[in-house]
Amino acid sequence: MLTNWICTPETSLQSTRPRKDTVPASARKKHPERYLTVGLYPEWQARKPWIRLYGLWLTEAGFTPQTRIKVKVTAGRLVITKV
Repeated sequence: MLTNWICTPETSLQSTRPRKDTVPASARKKHPERYLTVGLYPEWQARKPWIRLYGLWLTEAGFTPQTRIKVKVTAGRLVITKV
């Protein structure tokens, strides 16, 4: 459940990281590209575009829960890096 680690500084990262032996081999394959759809996030006054990223591939790429990231925005491109 996501609320176990979001905004909870006391939470141990060890408990949120999947053990390598519990991750299926199919999930450990390298997938350099992901295809997602930009959705609309409903808000009271205006709907705003949003992108939801989730999956074991984030952990495999080094983005574990509570990892701080930087998003560089250019025309037609988002680049996500660890801070």
